[in-house]
Order: sequence, then C-alpha cells, then structure tokens
Amino acid sequence: MARNGKLYISHAAEDDAQVEPFLNVLDAKTVDVWYEPTPAAVTNGLEPEALQQLDERDVFVRVLSPRTAASRRMALELAEFERLRQIDAQAGNPLRRTIINLIVDPAYERQPSDTGMTINLATMPESAWLPSLVAEAGKHRISSTRMN
Repeated sequence: MARNGKLYISHAAEDDAQVEPFLNVLDAKTVDVWYEPTPAAVTNGLEPEALQQLDERDVFVRVLSPRTAASRRMALELAEFERLRQIDAQAGNPLRRTIINLIVDPAYERQPSDTGMTINLATMPESAWLPSLVAEAGKHRISSTRMN
C-alpha cells in the first residue's frame, strides 16, 4: 500500500528554532506537512484538530532532542499514532503508517523506543536525507500545506 505522503510533525515546544530549517526544505519541495508552532500544553488530551490531523496523515515525524522525554504532548501524539497503526494492522494494512525520527540536536541520546527510520539533521546533508524521507513518505511529489 502506498502512503499518502502527508507528514505530521511532533516536537517539543522549545524546539521550534531547530525544526524551522527542516520545514523550509519541506516547503520548498512541496511536501504536505502539518506542524503546530509552539504546540499548546495538554492537560486532558490532544485537541480535536490534532487528532484529526493524526488520523489523516500516514507519516509521523518525531523531532528528537534532549527535551523530547519531558514533552507530555509528544508522548500523547505518539500514543495516538501507535493506536492508529494498530487499527490499520488489524484491518490488514500494517504498512500504511510509518514513524520517522528526526534528530535535531546532537546532544540527543537515542532511546530503545526510537523505532522506525532515523534522520540525523546534525550529521546528514539534505542530499542524503531528503530522498529517503520522500521515499518513506510514499510519494515522489506531494502537495504543500503547513499550519502557521
């Protein structure tokens, strides 16, 4: 099954500056991205718009930094995406959704829970990671939308 190529960017609020260059590259390549700058803190769960976007997107990009472990929002987003993956697997579509780990801070120490493709922006040039990301997303050319 081909993925729809739509990316959901999950990141700690403190990592906006590290994410921006990555988003600029994706914008230039017309990749469909949902990204919430400085995401709101969560208390009782994710807001309806975030849940809808997670449901509509096949690629979950986890922006990894030393601040990741402290982000309750990122944990909730990952749990929801994993729930959607389980539903897809039960429906006979186990490869529909994928997770891509994006290391934006060289101080980040990889965790056993960092499954899926990993891109280290601190060490890889764009020419090395962009083709892999687009291929993993499931499309060669993708339309562009970005929440601002």
